[in-house]
Amino acid sequence: MSDTAPTVPPAPPPKLTYRQTVIILSGLMLGMFLGAFDQTSIATALPTIARDIGGASYLSWVIAAYLLASTAATPIYGKLSDLYGRKTMLQIAICIFISASFCSANAESMVQLIIFRTIQGIGAGGLVSMAHATIADVISPRERGRFQPYIASAFTMAMLTGPIVGGLFVDHLSWRYIFWLNIVVGAAALYMSQRTLKHLVVKRVRHRIDYAGAMLIVATVACLILAISIAGQQGRWGEPRVLGLLAGAVVLGIGVVLRERVAADPILPPRLFQNRIYVVANSMNFLLSANNFGLVIMIPIFLQVLHRMSPSEAGLFLLPLTVTGPMGAITAGRTMAALGRYKFLPITGLVFTTIGTGMLAMAAPGSGTWWLMAAGALVGYGGGLVGPVTMVAVQNSVAVRDLGTGTSSISFFRSMGGAIGVALLSSVLISQLNAELALLPNAAGLGAEPGLHVIRGGSAALDPVPAAQLDAATQGVVRAFDWTFLICALFAFTNLCLAMFLRELPLKTTSGREREGSGGD
Repeated sequence: MSDTAPTVPPAPPPKLTYRQTVIILSGLMLGMFLGAFDQTSIATALPTIARDIGGASYLSWVIAAYLLASTAATPIYGKLSDLYGRKTMLQIAICIFISASFCSANAESMVQLIIFRTIQGIGAGGLVSMAHATIADVISPRERGRFQPYIASAFTMAMLTGPIVGGLFVDHLSWRYIFWLNIVVGAAALYMSQRTLKHLVVKRVRHRIDYAGAMLIVATVACLILAISIAGQQGRWGEPRVLGLLAGAVVLGIGVVLRERVAADPILPPRLFQNRIYVVANSMNFLLSANNFGLVIMIPIFLQVLHRMSPSEAGLFLLPLTVTGPMGAITAGRTMAALGRYKFLPITGLVFTTIGTGMLAMAAPGSGTWWLMAAGALVGYGGGLVGPVTMVAVQNSVAVRDLGTGTSSISFFRSMGGAIGVALLSSVLISQLNAELALLPNAAGLGAEPGLHVIRGGSAALDPVPAAQLDAATQGVVRAFDWTFLICALFAFTNLCLAMFLRELPLKTTSGREREGSGGD
């Protein structure tokens, strides 16, 4: 007989009660609100910011730099949170976000604002990724629908108040108050996280953080965005600077692949890309964000220039897009919880999104407001049906050892898609405006860069145009926006085709901490 005692598997951690789960979620909701509020409130203020501190040619970088920094920071937060705990890393992210908001509120130039927004993005990378990682820890994929209303409520409030508050600040105070308000909300989020996340247990999993991989990824995306921005503004893709940046993006992209293959603990483990669900879901997430982030920036400019709306009025008309998104997310969550199925949800949602973006491409200055609101509602609700599914599909398909990395990759590809989408759509719009308005006989009143003049001009953008040429100028601006919205429709349709290839697996009924505690996969 052997004297060796049998190995006893570790007991799974006790299941959290419904009340404990809700308390943990409440500690995450303000952080999620803070990240979403900042993105929607700043959208209506962009033309005013360009008029106030100049630098309209770099305007897309106010959003792109934020998203790019968030892209780099997201996977690093995931690794560090395994070592130091979700609550600690969430609080660090909030502090970085608050500090950068203070600096942004005091920016005196576009370059300063972009630098401070980059730092703010580093904080934002932890706000959403830590929330999603914690949710994956404590709630099973099948049960997540029960709690989706709590999760969606944070986004609903942010999407509801962000455009309105941002517009009101611009009209009656200053765009700088958007960042001052971030500080107040951030302080409240810091307090809530300290009070409500004490139920979380820190499990220390040591990682070798792949800083080199993260920097290579950021450099790749930065080169690509710079190339898109320069080519779009000047309309010359064959310019040496553009070709050099594109070549740099290719070389750095190859460097990313080589680095991730040899890194001890890579940011994006190559084994995940052998998982078809992971690849398809993240590709869908990338295109969805490119579409939605771009529209959140383009629609307020469209309304201010062609419909002569003030920033606050444009913010109100953005509500159908922003509010119906969380409504779609609630529908998706409850449906997945009830049926245990998910593939039909993004297919349905992307049909709505494709129709909605097509309606925007057909909108003219004389289109009724109901047309714009209906288009925005279709795009928003459709996107809401897609986002939660890509998250749950990835979390449900990866092994428990990859749960943190898989979850953070959702935020990673979302941020990368948003950054590239904003840069691409902004460049297309500026390029098309330059081409259309340069044809006017007396275009000198719009300056050497008429596209930039229109973007920063807001409701007064076409005032310098002589009355005899106003109709021609208006039609030129309409055609420029049509091209921009058609690209969004192409994003949506391509995404619909991708959704057909999303494989459906039965949804697991155990949370990440329970799977890890029982040694399951």
